[in-house]
Amino acid sequence: MIDQITVYVEKKIHGFTMFIPRNTPGVSAALRTPLFFRKWHREAEFMDIILENFKQEDLFCEIGSNIGYVTLYILSMFQTPNPLLCIEPDERSRLALMKSMKSNDLDKFVTLVPGVIANKTGQVKLYLSRKPNLNSILEAGNKDKPFILVNSYTFDDFLTNFSEKRPTFIKMDIEGAEIDVFEGMKGYLTSPGVSKILMELHPNIYINDEERFRSSFQSLFENGYKLRYLSSAGTYETDIFSKLGYSPKRKYNDGMWRRALYENVSRDHFFQLALNTKFRRFKLGEINWWVNPIKALRSNLGSNKLIRTAFFEKTMAIIFGTFQLHELKEAIFFRTCFNKQKENIMLASEEMQFVKMCLDII
Repeated sequence: MIDQITVYVEKKIHGFTMFIPRNTPGVSAALRTPLFFRKWHREAEFMDIILENFKQEDLFCEIGSNIGYVTLYILSMFQTPNPLLCIEPDERSRLALMKSMKSNDLDKFVTLVPGVIANKTGQVKLYLSRKPNLNSILEAGNKDKPFILVNSYTFDDFLTNFSEKRPTFIKMDIEGAEIDVFEGMKGYLTSPGVSKILMELHPNIYINDEERFRSSFQSLFENGYKLRYLSSAGTYETDIFSKLGYSPKRKYNDGMWRRALYENVSRDHFFQLALNTKFRRFKLGEINWWVNPIKALRSNLGSNKLIRTAFFEKTMAIIFGTFQLHELKEAIFFRTCFNKQKENIMLASEEMQFVKMCLDII
């Protein structure tokens, strides 16, 4: 059992009231810090992507909701008519989120499930960190940490048990378990309909299991998902991205680190960047060294991790093979919808090209 935190700081965040654990590091510490001249308390590229791409009609699902910074922002900002679906294994974080939701009279709009999304339904170990947002179900790098057993669900089972509707916007930052999530959401990925998936990447964890990483993300591309945005990690990495033909859409500063957001990175370049194994030492001019000069002067300060945030989108799912052409209902309506959205559809695969040809003759 995790010790329950009962002492909170009550604070207005983007217009809503949050109850933030007083002595907890990580996300809570970031939210207790005044904004000063910043737009967001944390994860600026995440929040900008949500602000610009979340639609009021979207059904939001947050895998690893922590104390609810994103959940409460969406409820407050967008006033979506659809209930939000959240899952969080840490009892400390759930209690804080529930307290904040009740204070804002928003608890009736959220389904909050205790547990994790994994590649199996049952129970898994949750390795605990002083910073609850760094809890992880992965043994790699965590086997000496204390752990508890928590309920786990594949994403497909999670939807079957807790949601009557199909989510259209999924957000997850789950310390490397995103591969486990993909392995348990095959039904969702192949289902028709709009879908947006925003995540933090942890490719370093899978550097010795490249095939598993490749297979999981390949399933996104093969099911019609397009990589809309990809952010760098640690520095702007403009030299590396420019060699591949990309210019930054936007630049961010986050403490010591700098990040840049890039658009429409190709599948091949995504894998090239994600599976980089070459260690890159950070130069003082590439980071905000004055934030922590002692750390900045370390001789080994650097990483082989080049990318951090990814936003995938499927604007219209057409998977040929799940139906025959003569089985299409309301063909004229279907073609009208297709024509309205075809400028946004990634017709990369032979199957998509074939479906387009078939629709042209309806």
